[in-house]
Amino acid sequence: MNSIISLIFCPINYINEIHIDQIYRWLIEHIYMNIHLRNNYKSIIDHNQLMMIIKKINKTLQITDIFCYNYTLYLMKLNELFINNTITYNQINVLKYVGICFTNSLITYQYIPEIHLCLGHNLPNQSLVDEFLPISNDLLKLAIHFTQILLTIPYQPNIITIARSSRDGYTPRWLQYDIELMILNIIKKVFHLTEKNIIYTNHLAGDKYYGWYHRFKWTNENQ
Repeated sequence: MNSIISLIFCPINYINEIHIDQIYRWLIEHIYMNIHLRNNYKSIIDHNQLMMIIKKINKTLQITDIFCYNYTLYLMKLNELFINNTITYNQINVLKYVGICFTNSLITYQYIPEIHLCLGHNLPNQSLVDEFLPISNDLLKLAIHFTQILLTIPYQPNIITIARSSRDGYTPRWLQYDIELMILNIIKKVFHLTEKNIIYTNHLAGDKYYGWYHRFKWTNENQ
């Protein structure tokens, strides 16, 4: 599916990936409805229907120049993929929940923007990093250890850089907000800083405070 997604969305200018993700969610929802609810048999969405969808998207979100050359061909392939596989509505929700995003931050050196399913690179059997899912007690130990390390620094640093590591898949996304909030609160307390001292890049995945996992209200449900 990733190979199809990357041939549908090719934004030529900076566009907030949240908007691209909204279009993706709207498209797969519409395709699913067309296949499973509006007809008594599975059918492929035709070109005219597809153009109506795209026109409605552009009118609703006021976004242009996000699709690749021949993107309609690959939208058809996406439609066929849903037809040829038994996909439930719950699975569609998972696909919407994962979403699509840039593979790297747009400020990455010599990065050529590419849109993929927002799964990250740290997948099973594709990384030397062991998978570790912390529990509350682990986070408490982390907070204590991190505080102790900061307290040993003999001077106040001029700048501290924090990497969210959500886009690459190294941070458990459902814990990202809690971990980040904990780290920021410790730094603020140890170095006597306030929220005004914290600067967020404009290219963070999802909301600058809550991240990709909580980018929409519906992602907070059924946790």
